[in-house]
Amino acid sequence: MAYDALAESLRLIVSGLPDGPVRLSRRRRFAPVAVDVDGDLAATRFLRRGVGCYWDETHLLAVDNHGA
Repeated sequence: MAYDALAESLRLIVSGLPDGPVRLSRRRRFAPVAVDVDGDLAATRFLRRGVGCYWDETHLLAVDNHGA
């Protein structure tokens, strides 16, 4: 299952990290690892299961003039 990086990052910022660890599998291909918010900037980090490897992805988000 692919994931929408923006939607999952926003969900992570609003809800925070899950209470327990998330296992990666064929069905669950990504797991949130970290989130940090400072004013208008945020960073989210995910591990994603690829074909024969794992990807470590960091996404930086900033609030624009419209508040989104």
